[in-house]
Amino acid sequence: MINVIENDKNVGVVSDSLQKSRATVTFFIQTDHIGLRGITEKNILTLLANGHDIQSAGHTGDDLRSLTNAQLKLELRQSRQILEAVTKRTISSVAYPRGGVNSRVGEQAAEVGYLLGVGTAPDRTFTRDQLLRLPSFSVKATTSEDALMKFVKGEGDL
Repeated sequence: MINVIENDKNVGVVSDSLQKSRATVTFFIQTDHIGLRGITEKNILTLLANGHDIQSAGHTGDDLRSLTNAQLKLELRQSRQILEAVTKRTISSVAYPRGGVNSRVGEQAAEVGYLLGVGTAPDRTFTRDQLLRLPSFSVKATTSEDALMKFVKGEGDL
């Protein structure tokens, strides 16, 4: 999971690093960052053309656990619709903003059509009943290219 891009500069740096090593990843994009002053539709289409996957990181970045069910559904549905309109592909996964997930958030994500959800528990394994609460590792802007490539290849931890 890559969840570090906020603008076209970040997209280019991360994409170039991954392309050098021939690694493909899933980018989870917060949709309020999409636009002329952030991540452009062209950036997203370039990532897809380079073999990467695009999925949702929510719309506003708000911790979903603090929202009402109606707000939560709107947040998840809006992000999914925006990304599907840009990518022309089904968006089936969400990286919960700030890793915020509990059983209620997972249930709401399932109701609006997500099949997989990523939280912040840093485990390399998971069980089938955790599909809407998958563990993950965070990549930060300070993560070196070498550390990222070792992690992607399963040779190290972040």
